[in-house]
Order: sequence, then C-alpha cells, then structure tokens
Amino acid sequence: MSTITLTIHLNRIEDLFAPPQVDPFHKGFHTLSGIGQIASALQRKVPRDGLHVTFMLPESAPKAEKSDVQAAIVRYCDVILSTTQAELDARRELTHRNLVTGTGILGLSLLIAASLTKMEFLSDALRNLLSNSISILGTVALWGPADALLFGLRPLRRSIRIYTAIRSMAFELSR
Repeated sequence: MSTITLTIHLNRIEDLFAPPQVDPFHKGFHTLSGIGQIASALQRKVPRDGLHVTFMLPESAPKAEKSDVQAAIVRYCDVILSTTQAELDARRELTHRNLVTGTGILGLSLLIAASLTKMEFLSDALRNLLSNSISILGTVALWGPADALLFGLRPLRRSIRIYTAIRSMAFELSR
C-alpha cells in the first residue's frame, strides 16, 4: 500500500484544531477543523504506510513554525487517543459484564423452556408457546451484549487507528 496524501486548505493555522468561521460565500469553505477534515478523509481507509498532508495557508496568514505545529498535533492527538482508549476500555468491560449476564439469562431461559416442554398437564400448543417465548427471551438478553462485542467497539478502534496515523503523519506548511 502507498502513502495517503492529502491537501488541507486553512484560512489560519488555528483552523487546524478549531472549526473555522463558516462562510458559504467563500469558495471552498469548510465546517470541520483541519484535523477533522483529515479524520473524515481517513474514515474509509486508514493508511498503513503513512500519511502525508500539505496544509495550504493564504499569504496573509501569520507564519507558523513547523515544530510548533508538530508539537500541537501530537498534544491534540494524545488527548484524543487517551480519552478514546479510556472509553474503549470502559465499554469493553461493560460489554463483557453484560455478556456474562446475558449468557446466564440465556442458560436459565433454556432450562426453564426445557422444563416447560415436560409439563404433561399443559396442552402441546401451550407448552410450545411458553417454551419458545422463554427461549426467545433468553436470546434477546444476549442480543445487546453480542452486538456490542461484535460491532459496538469498532468505531472506537477505528478512531484510535485514525488519530494514531494523524499523530505520526508527515506534513508541510505551504502558501
């Protein structure tokens, strides 16, 4: 895979982190910060071999030192990565606890359903209805935790990959 190359147009260097002033009368206006634009561009494909970004600033913008911009990007990404990792850890723990609880409820419901099928004093239709209803209840109890485990943690993992790539990207400031 090759390096992903992006060009981001900024009105001022502060727009790298803060949403710019929205001006639909200005051609090429954006509602996202520069980092937000990069993160949005990487939603479909996170680079494996690096990321190179050219930040285009107007001639009238004050000059920014590349080392200052690099340090700011690293600090910004470190905060995002730290909070996202903490959220991922908390959700993972909650998902595992809910998975254990859901598995227990499923096991109990299957035990009750099996017991209901042996109750001879109930009609066959009623036994089947009650047994299936209890089995479905157990399955539903496991549905949420299984969904969270399989799909719910993915956006946080993707965000971590994106901001890790942004943190280590190569960039240049251009006018």
